[in-house]
Amino acid sequence: MISVVMDPGADFAELLFGLAESRHSGIIETIGEDGVRTDLFLRRGEVIFVEQGTLGETLGRLLQREGLLSQDEYAQVINRMTEKLIDTEQLRFGEAAVELGFVSGAQIHKALALQVRRKAVRCLASAQVECTLRDDPEALDAVTAFPISIAHCVLEAVRLHFTEQRLSHVLFDVADQCPVVTRETRDFLSGLPLLPAEHRLIAKLPRDRSMLSMLRVAKDPLALKRLLAFLRMAGVLELVSPTNQSAGEQVVTRVSVKRRPSVPATPAAAATAAASEVPAPQRASSLAAQISRAVGRSAPPPKNEKRARLEAEQAFERGRAHSKKAKWDSALDAFRRAALCMPDAVEYELYGAWAAVMTAEDGEARKERVREAAIAARRARKQEPEMAYAYYVEGNVALEVGREDAALRRFRHAAKLDPDFTDAVRLARILQRRMEK
Repeated sequence: MISVVMDPGADFAELLFGLAESRHSGIIETIGEDGVRTDLFLRRGEVIFVEQGTLGETLGRLLQREGLLSQDEYAQVINRMTEKLIDTEQLRFGEAAVELGFVSGAQIHKALALQVRRKAVRCLASAQVECTLRDDPEALDAVTAFPISIAHCVLEAVRLHFTEQRLSHVLFDVADQCPVVTRETRDFLSGLPLLPAEHRLIAKLPRDRSMLSMLRVAKDPLALKRLLAFLRMAGVLELVSPTNQSAGEQVVTRVSVKRRPSVPATPAAAATAAASEVPAPQRASSLAAQISRAVGRSAPPPKNEKRARLEAEQAFERGRAHSKKAKWDSALDAFRRAALCMPDAVEYELYGAWAAVMTAEDGEARKERVREAAIAARRARKQEPEMAYAYYVEGNVALEVGREDAALRRFRHAAKLDPDFTDAVRLARILQRRMEK
């Protein structure tokens, strides 16, 4: 195993492009800025499989988001998996869903391919990661391959996760250069699913203007910055000094080698780096304290990890069912049980935090729980940016403090992420009508 030390000026996406260029095969173990571990399985420079620790990217949650599985059907699948586990026979989620007749094998295969892509894109939400490279041919052969190019993953990640600050960091040292689209650039882009607006940006890219001057007059400077940053990280954007263009002299600048993460060069250095421990993420929350206090009143979590995860999901689904009926005390107990079985699951923490708000009386106790829910929502949103419930909770928190405009934005975003989230849709409509009066 070799630990990779990221250069302060480099982006994780650049490391992946370097591995794609060298057609690397192996497993990249990463821990992102949010503390989530993700393992990328690479074969000849392509991502073929991804393992990630967040609940939001599990197959069951993905099938629900895609409308292929209802909440009730999801609960039935979890129950079937638990029954099989009790009989000492393990059953995967996809197998159980097919066995129950809820989805077809083809739908599961398509969903698994989508899951790999989304997990890979989610991993790129962090610019800087703790990273270890591991050669493990047996592990690569053991997984089902769902190949996707690193360029596809980075392009989608740039659109979804790259902030303006992160984009500027990629471009800051060449902002005064003139980007030139070459045949190599066009060949590279020909195999990628560019949006119509991105095609137009490429077609209209001038050869005689610096990035800064183009960004100042661009109709959509953020879209242009995303495209330029993506091409620069991929190493296919030629950059010409504007001072030398008139003389016909082109100074070409590709992604600098110094921007690439450095890898220990000697076996001794590699062994020392690999032996260093990555500090575990600190998760001190009020809900965790509540769970600790509740341990004496409830059964301890199962020691078997598989059993603990299934029991957590069963408790979580009970909590969601209770919350839909406004039975908040029962919901809180169920969410606490789920979090007790899986203390690192931010989704369980968030649902429990909001249930705690709903069980509190008015006054200082409720205000404190609202603050705790806001913290839990921020943590959940950072780890799982597409979690609609996190935005829903933030919308309710905004309502609690009288900020209807902020609440409306949050409810709209929750409804955008999950159009079937009826409470978020309803509250967004109510606030919109109220603010129009």
